[in-house]
Amino acid sequence: YVTASPTACFDVYVGDESAEIIALNGTVDFVHINGGSYEVKTGLSSVIADKQQVSSGSGRANSDWNAWNVSQNHVWDNRAQAKGQSVKYLPEPLHTESYVLEENGRWENVYYENGYRYFWRPRVSVGWAPFTVGRWTSWYGDHCWIPAEPFGYVTHHYGNWVYANNFWYWAPPVIGVALGPIGIGFGWYPGRVSWIHSGVHVGWVPLAPHEVYYSHRYWGPHSVVISPNVHMNMGRYRYIDRAVIIHRDNLYHVHDYSSVKIAHINHKTLIKNYRPAPVMNNSVIHNYDSIPQRHHYTNALVTEKPRHSTVDRIQQNQHYRSPERIPTQP
Repeated sequence: YVTASPTACFDVYVGDESAEIIALNGTVDFVHINGGSYEVKTGLSSVIADKQQVSSGSGRANSDWNAWNVSQNHVWDNRAQAKGQSVKYLPEPLHTESYVLEENGRWENVYYENGYRYFWRPRVSVGWAPFTVGRWTSWYGDHCWIPAEPFGYVTHHYGNWVYANNFWYWAPPVIGVALGPIGIGFGWYPGRVSWIHSGVHVGWVPLAPHEVYYSHRYWGPHSVVISPNVHMNMGRYRYIDRAVIIHRDNLYHVHDYSSVKIAHINHKTLIKNYRPAPVMNNSVIHNYDSIPQRHHYTNALVTEKPRHSTVDRIQQNQHYRSPERIPTQP
């Protein structure tokens, strides 16, 4: 492990069997598994260690990689300093998400469930709906929503979406024993929807706050682990008329379902022709278990990733043996 003062800055290149510690500012101490302590200073040799030995390295950090990390630090600094209404309405564990809500929407006092409440309304195009811009992926048996919107993570994995005054609003989670009339307790959910299907079509319905979310494991309030005796009445879902219906072949092959959504399916057709399903399985999509794309997390080319030089350096450190071993500090 590494010990450092609050003003020190260091980089660690971690491989499967070795690690390199570089001091970027100030001095840090590396403590090896054998108990030896090694001082690492800015501008001098780095330390490369595996389970058996500790050796000296070049001491130089990759400038491009370091610049990228500095930029990421600025992102997190901005998160921590975020102000505005969002801090007031979010539970403390989500305060670092305030900045993304401030930049992408606004809080409104909305009449809902016999009272006025503050909900967050996203700045989106006409006709937008939750659980449309992104994709589904299977994660530990449950379907997890992978958002493609900057505000998508916190609003689709915490709290709940509600529909009022012809708009979708996000209701933040509530911490406490008394959750109130619409409160969803604080907890992370893969994606609070109910599944429906008919022939080659599959769909999902955003759940209202008190509607049951069926899953393979317990995630939090209003989450129920599936059993053979699950009884579902899709006609009682508050937002059944706002179900997203697509051809099953598109479920794992697009990252914006609004472009493939089947339009103009009325309430009568949904109730008559579609059946509910607590979770996605072979009864919903034929040969579901043999679809490899259900485990993919993106359909897009990844552009932000570690530079080849950084990865190469880590791999080289796995086999590196310096002729000069570093003595432990007295």
